[in-house]
Amino acid sequence: MPVSALSGAVIYKDDGKSTVVYQEKCESCGYVSGSTKGTTFTSAQTTGSVFSTGFVCPKCKVRQKVLIRH
Repeated sequence: MPVSALSGAVIYKDDGKSTVVYQEKCESCGYVSGSTKGTTFTSAQTTGSVFSTGFVCPKCKVRQKVLIRH
């Protein structure tokens, strides 16, 4: 199953195995961060597991939830 951004992110790079690099995206105003962040899914996590974090948009100040499905 390919990695997909459910909300708050744009997938920048996916190695097809366990590492995902993403940019934060504000669902309210459309802002996309110029920098990237990464996460690694461990072998203990099953396909379909969801990575979750959050950030505050620097443009509109709305709190965003980042959800990425493995």
